[in-house]
Amino acid sequence: MCALCIDACDIVMEKLDRPKGLIRYESLDVLNGKEQRALLRRPRVWIYATVLLFSLLGIAYGLSTLDAIEIKVLHARQPLFVMQSDGSIRNRYTVKVLNKMTADMDVTITASGLEGLVVTGAEEPVNSRHGKVTPRTVFVSVPRANIPGESVPIRFRAEGKDASGQTYISERDSVFVGPR
Repeated sequence: MCALCIDACDIVMEKLDRPKGLIRYESLDVLNGKEQRALLRRPRVWIYATVLLFSLLGIAYGLSTLDAIEIKVLHARQPLFVMQSDGSIRNRYTVKVLNKMTADMDVTITASGLEGLVVTGAEEPVNSRHGKVTPRTVFVSVPRANIPGESVPIRFRAEGKDASGQTYISERDSVFVGPR
């Protein structure tokens, strides 16, 4: 499989004044006497080039749309919600911040989606270390009168700034669970 025999055969054939190419890579069509097509006239070459082009475009698009920070929001399963003494409903979430930058970043976590929504545990920014996932437990409380159903969508937002002052934002949807 190293093709050294091709080179050796060509050298011997030259010494014997015979035509080279006795051992060679060739298609079956050419061996059967058909005309050899130029490389750019072969459909397989164009198909492979097209597949390669689309692959490279997909990789370039994927790399250009990467977010610098990313959050994941996990709703606590037990208990699904807690009724507070003031009548409001509180849910617990674990917000995981992934910093894809090469420097640490302070990330502020907020939530929106319901009227009167209050986020507890995210008053201070999360010091997200570069290349690491930093978890933070937050509580979201909403007055019971402002909860229209058993499960209501809410949106978490993480916003961080790097040393040069550029802002990076990541958002993630979750649900707020309340009583029936």
